[in-house]
Amino acid sequence: MKASLLRQIKQNEHHSLWQETLKTNLDLTPQWINNPKLKQLDKLHPDFKNRTRAELEEISYRKKPIITKQVVVHGDLCPVNIIFNESGKAIGLIDLGDMHVGDGMLDIAVLSWTIRGNFGRKYEKIFLDRFGLKPDDKTLEYYRLIYDLSLPSHKNWN
Repeated sequence: MKASLLRQIKQNEHHSLWQETLKTNLDLTPQWINNPKLKQLDKLHPDFKNRTRAELEEISYRKKPIITKQVVVHGDLCPVNIIFNESGKAIGLIDLGDMHVGDGMLDIAVLSWTIRGNFGRKYEKIFLDRFGLKPDDKTLEYYRLIYDLSLPSHKNWN
């Protein structure tokens, strides 16, 4: 699976999800994106554990990034939610409970984060390079924190 996912990333097959622009006035954005709530600091991802509450509030209350292109967003896009066929090609998605129309950067932020956690920083960089992004991008940081805050308190990071 790892080799197949990386091959698809290198072949630029990975971002067909972010190619279609949608025009709609409906706001189906999950509440956890519109209204993030800070939780116990020791429950946060290691990327945020050394931050002060004030720093975390600054990130989470930052003005929501301007969305220049509305797309279908999975909302929890990570390798375990991608269906692969027998030859290793990504063919579908599962766990669609947070799917909405919004900023595709959320999916890029979460998927790149989970690629790092499962495969290492090298592969996170390969993935982000395809979008011209760096791991310390402020929009990625915003969406990663908002996503982390949405997770149940019992979720433990490695």
